[in-house]
Amino acid sequence: MICMSVQEEERSELLPRLQNIDPIEFEHFVADLWSRQGWETEVSTASNDEGVDIVADKQVGGVDHRQVIQVKRYSNGNKIGRPDVQQYYALKVQDAKADAAVIVTTSTFTSTAKEWASEHNVKLIDGDDLVELIQEQRAYDLVEEYAPSLSTSSTDPVERSQITETQTELPDPLDDAEVRKKAGIGLGAIGLYLILNPTGIGYSIEAVGMLFLLGAIAVVKFPEQVWAAITPDKEVIREFSDGATVIEQSETVEYVPADDRDPVAFNDFEDIPERRQQANVYGSLDQTWGPLQELPPGSVPTDIAAQGQGTIVAYRYAVHSESPASIAQDMKMTQQEVIDHLTNIAKPD
Repeated sequence: MICMSVQEEERSELLPRLQNIDPIEFEHFVADLWSRQGWETEVSTASNDEGVDIVADKQVGGVDHRQVIQVKRYSNGNKIGRPDVQQYYALKVQDAKADAAVIVTTSTFTSTAKEWASEHNVKLIDGDDLVELIQEQRAYDLVEEYAPSLSTSSTDPVERSQITETQTELPDPLDDAEVRKKAGIGLGAIGLYLILNPTGIGYSIEAVGMLFLLGAIAVVKFPEQVWAAITPDKEVIREFSDGATVIEQSETVEYVPADDRDPVAFNDFEDIPERRQQANVYGSLDQTWGPLQELPPGSVPTDIAAQGQGTIVAYRYAVHSESPASIAQDMKMTQQEVIDHLTNIAKPD
């Protein structure tokens, strides 16, 4: 039982990291993973790939084998369907030397996609299969190279939770008995008025009035259920010393300043954990340097640039939504160096 729990923990950590890799970097990651299995791989160029991301060749028993591989770095909810599989099957047809078409994704495939693929020699590798392959090949070094964790070290769970996983429920207005009383009286009064004065409006207004009365009773008797029903889930991911917060609501992550400035929303990154991290970095910069000047992509404010690589990396990530991979490439750094800068900036005071 202990071994199973360890495997499940590894799986839960690996897949989200793979889903955060830059799509181009993901192609190279898969190519390197195939190389670990004895394939000679070549990543196609963006201008001349015709849909093929990777070509893999291998000789087994004196016989040449070739796979044409399409990779899709998707989130969990973005399934690949049968039409997509049929389209990717054409990759094999384009290359007369290809024995099989392979589709590798960090998400999943629909049941009809799986059925069609099994009949046409298309090999499907979903997120779980990919994690198993990494574990079989013990390719954790590749994961570290291409998908370094954005969170702090797991050896310090307290500090890590302070950065990315602190969850504090926002105050529920209906917890206040006086608020409930006023809301109930207001709804009840509207309901009685509609029931007693339906003239000129129609019979159905009485039913509406009854709904208001029922609403009044619900507010008074079942405040928690009513509040949960009328408001989307909202979590405070992080609270800064001056009262500013990072909030997540309905997959939208916001940094809410303590003053009267408008909240800043973070929706550019596909995955929620990276949106949280981006908001944390933005908030840390805002706490240190004040309101951030939003210059066009490629430009960094003078006061930020003067502080060195760390703040430049953080600004480009937080304000321009540049991926760690693209920042690393442009600034001639490793992805791990970029991640280290972001982690240091995002640490709580």
